[in-house]
This record gives sequence, C-alpha cells and structure tokens, in this order.
Amino acid sequence: MFLYCFHSFAQNSSDDLQDYQTAPGTNVKIIPPRNFQPHLSVKGFMHAGSSASIQVQEIAKPFKSIIAEINDATFTSQGYTIIKQESVKTNTLKDAMLYHVSFKTKDVEYERLMLLTGDEKNTVWINANYPKITDFLLFDVLKKSLLSVIF
Repeated sequence: MFLYCFHSFAQNSSDDLQDYQTAPGTNVKIIPPRNFQPHLSVKGFMHAGSSASIQVQEIAKPFKSIIAEINDATFTSQGYTIIKQESVKTNTLKDAMLYHVSFKTKDVEYERLMLLTGDEKNTVWINANYPKITDFLLFDVLKKSLLSVIF
C-alpha cells in the first residue's frame, strides 16, 4: 500500500491554466502534484498517504528585502541543514530563490523546498515538506510545482 501511494506521483505533463489551483486562503496559484488536495489548515495542499505538504504564505514586504535578510544562520538557528540554495526563475520568468534544507521531527528526517519570489511590494513563500525517504519520488515533482507559481 505504501508504495502504491507513491506510484501516483507523476509530473503534470501540461502547464495549462486549467491545471492551476489557488492555494486555499491565498491569492497564489500553482499546479499541485497529482493527488495533492487543497487544505485550508496549511494554506496549501496535502498528500495524505505520504505526509507531504505544500504551504503558501504571502508576505507584504518586497521580495528583495526578504531574501537579503536570509543567510545560513537563518536556517541553522531553526535546526535546518542547508543542502542547496540557488537563484531560479519561475515558469513566468520571475526571479526566485530556491532553498533545499533538511530537518528532523520526532526522529523522522524530512526535507523542505522553500521557494521565495515576488515583486517590489510582496513576497510569496512556498514550502514543500516531505519525508526524506521519499526524496527520489517527490523532489522533482514538488520543485516543478513550486516553479509553476502565479501571483
């Protein structure tokens, strides 16, 4: 059963507007991975069978000022280990920063993708969390979903 849950993670083959969904409680749209359901409590999407989630936050502060405040200590002080950070472009060619971090909760290792993008007035911060053992199944699918952001 466990493996069956993960078999359903296939990247969306199309970036058609019909595939976009608004993250509950936000004005942000993404193309969530298959079988991720809207969930108001996380302002995003959840996959019940894997403990994976996508959470969307809107911050009323310029994107460049937010990323200027983020450094290694920002992560390590919260118990995160930085795996990678990179400048990326969203599918709509907006500048973004993508952070890949790991952390442990109740003896379970997790990984998180954090995408920050925005404009002169606002920042969109999207977190995708998943158990580390599912990295080979979820990393690429979640990264593609985060990069689909429209705001």
